Amino acid sequence: RDARRVAVSAGSSGMKRSRPEKSRAGVDGSGSKRRHGEASVAAAAKSDRRRREKQSSSAPRNALRSAQLEKRELLLFRKFGHGPRLFARYYRAQRLAPPREFAETRAAFATSLPITFRVHVSRPDAREFAARLLAPLHEKGLIAPIPWMPPGEGWRAVDAVADAKQAGHHRKLHPDVADAVALGVGAGVCARQEAVSMLPVLALSPRLRAGDRVLDVCAAPGNKTMQLLERVSPPGGPEQGLVVANDGNPRRVDTLLEAVARHSRAANETASLVVTCAMGQDVPVPWFKERNKDGENVVSFAVTRGYDAVLADVPCSGDGTLRKDPDVLKRWHPGLGNALHATQVAVARNAAALVRPGGFLLYSTCSLNPVEDEAVVAAVLLGPGGERFELVRDPLGSNTGRGLKHRPGVADWRVGEHVALGSEAAARSLPFATPSERERADERNGEGSDDSRDKGDDKGDDSDDSDSEEDVTLRWYATHEDAIAAGMPCAAPTMWPPPRAKTKNLRLERCARFLPHDQDTGGFFVALLRHREDAEDGDAAENVRSDEEDEDRQQSRRRLEKTERTARMRASAAARAVADLPDPVRLLPPGEAAAIAAKLGVGRSTRARLWLGAKGAVTLSPAAAPDLADLGGVAIAAAGVVALRPRALTKDEGETAAAGFPYDFTVDGAEVLAPRMRARRVRVAPTDLQAMLAARARGVDVEEEDQTTFFSTGKGEILRLTPEEMAEVTRESWRRAEASGPGTGAVALVLLRRGDDKAAPASVAFAVPGRCDENGLSVPPEVDAESARSLLQRLREVAGASRRATTMSHGRSGRTRGGDSITSASPASHAPNLMARQLPSSDGVS
Repeated sequence: RDARRVAVSAGSSGMKRSRPEKSRAGVDGSGSKRRHGEASVAAAAKSDRRRREKQSSSAPRNALRSAQLEKRELLLFRKFGHGPRLFARYYRAQRLAPPREFAETRAAFATSLPITFRVHVSRPDAREFAARLLAPLHEKGLIAPIPWMPPGEGWRAVDAVADAKQAGHHRKLHPDVADAVALGVGAGVCARQEAVSMLPVLALSPRLRAGDRVLDVCAAPGNKTMQLLERVSPPGGPEQGLVVANDGNPRRVDTLLEAVARHSRAANETASLVVTCAMGQDVPVPWFKERNKDGENVVSFAVTRGYDAVLADVPCSGDGTLRKDPDVLKRWHPGLGNALHATQVAVARNAAALVRPGGFLLYSTCSLNPVEDEAVVAAVLLGPGGERFELVRDPLGSNTGRGLKHRPGVADWRVGEHVALGSEAAARSLPFATPSERERADERNGEGSDDSRDKGDDKGDDSDDSDSEEDVTLRWYATHEDAIAAGMPCAAPTMWPPPRAKTKNLRLERCARFLPHDQDTGGFFVALLRHREDAEDGDAAENVRSDEEDEDRQQSRRRLEKTERTARMRASAAARAVADLPDPVRLLPPGEAAAIAAKLGVGRSTRARLWLGAKGAVTLSPAAAPDLADLGGVAIAAAGVVALRPRALTKDEGETAAAGFPYDFTVDGAEVLAPRMRARRVRVAPTDLQAMLAARARGVDVEEEDQTTFFSTGKGEILRLTPEEMAEVTRESWRRAEASGPGTGAVALVLLRRGDDKAAPASVAFAVPGRCDENGLSVPPEVDAESARSLLQRLREVAGASRRATTMSHGRSGRTRGGDSITSASPASHAPNLMARQLPSSDGVS
């Protein structure tokens, strides 16, 4: 278009206009002329484009009147440019808050959203993080606690200048605050999270306990999932629970996994996590079997179908996020919520079917629309099995006493759509329009009388914005039948309020809606439903005592269990085949789990938890769900802890016993497997372990200069702690491991703690991956420099190391802060060459 415009202007000014080419350049001898003419046109077009860009940057661009606006952009603007007006009219009609407050709501939505973050207060190092980093920032006025969160858990960045900015303003943390948050995220102590996004788990927290099994139906991006892990698998807790994080989109599943890895969650937390990929309305009911033992004998077992809690933060129109993303308002219309309603009902009803008796369903959205909120809750309560549920009064409980304000749910709302005036849809819906809208339509069509044009419009309660000069208006429908007659898209009977007699029994006022101007947050909706324990549900649980069964009943039960497990395994295989996951978790090849268990010296219960993960890794499933087939027919992207990674053996190693165990421990794998292992475990002195980790933290344990480093090509050699350099306790344990066969390979390097009872065996206090061979001990490349620094910090806490690695002498015993003794080390017979190197003094080891 630019070239044609320039060519026309050139012709009118007397310049020769180039003719279209009909032959190849050079055939008629005019190729050079054409090239010259094309160059002139291109240069002129470029100059004209620069001139227009300069003009457009110097003056505001009017989307409707600018001649430079392309047709496609104009159509998009006409389609989505009515959002603010439709939003205002729609929510005024819904009466979610007193009319006088609606101006405050719109004003709050027009401002930027504060940055908030959450601290993992149950971690042992959270108190130190708060005292050393957060307290000084609080004193400077850079951060402030969120008053309605539990003490020390929620924080808000204070920025008076940014608070006055418009919605969508990209806030930046103060450099000191940004550094503190980055350190906390890297240590797994804190996470950036929007304030209202903390509410669903906050509502569930009083109802959850360590060891519970929880499902997060629509889990990505993962903030709520990590909150749930902190509740059901707290560090040092008596039991480890289960969190199943599901999402229907494989890309969002990847986002979830990346978030968990980025936030450096502790091994005991990730050991309780299973990530699945399935549509929320298709997640199957799980089947958990718990055995109760009397000594070594199983005297009874219980079969439980369902989760202790299900969190359904469903996809929504997102109009509560206007402060973060103001573009949502530009393209907003009621059809967005109407189109999602059926999906929301399907997900919520299926989520309710996954809750065991006595459990809870938390339904939430970041939308203020009753069609997406109360209408869905009513559909659950009035739908199949809904009589077993009831809404919980005051779902946020004690948090309301800390200043958390919410609006009760509404029992009456309106359902409508937006239509373009003059369109076929507007003509179909005209019988359901208000009298004033019908009169204006007659005037546009030239059918109205003079009296109707002259008299004032009867605007009713929809008169706040006139449509006389607009292209789009709202149409309200009193019933589902009216909407069908008018051709409203995506109309479903559950969108409309139930009859008043039923609404009173539903107690929809127990839902909670959060408006942005109440506590400077985004908009949000929460409803907590409880599955009554007195509800009749014979399939939910079954208790059987083994000592009360005769032999025939036991055999019949075992056959039934085998048949059911086979069906679940087939359903899981079918789900993996359908899902778009590149490398899902699945069973190990026949005999592989038994071979690995024999090499590690673990029992049958641990062997049953070994599964094949991505890229040939071996993963350890959660103890609360050892048989992943019990989760039903879902594709599993990750489960528990990646414990072992395949190791590429060299030619020399392939001829040794190491070929029988071609794996390396991961950092988390060594931590969770070491306490269960009876083999491949080397007891080391704290000083030896500190020396190897400190060297790895700075990369000085890799051969230099003339050798190719291990980290670049894998051909170099990692320097080992030789027998001459080892403490006596380390040397003895190394000799026992080496005696099991040459080329032992992967081992767990452990520190042992003696308990109060000296007769009791020592427990594993600390474990890291290692390698053992005839030349000594080393740390595998799985432990990179960053991991080594983190392990050094934990080692200092466990062993109480207090001197530089370069001056440490063997024969000193460390103590933990709790006073438990760590196994001591005897003096080495030779000066250790590895520790004689210049080791770092700032790696967390004083």
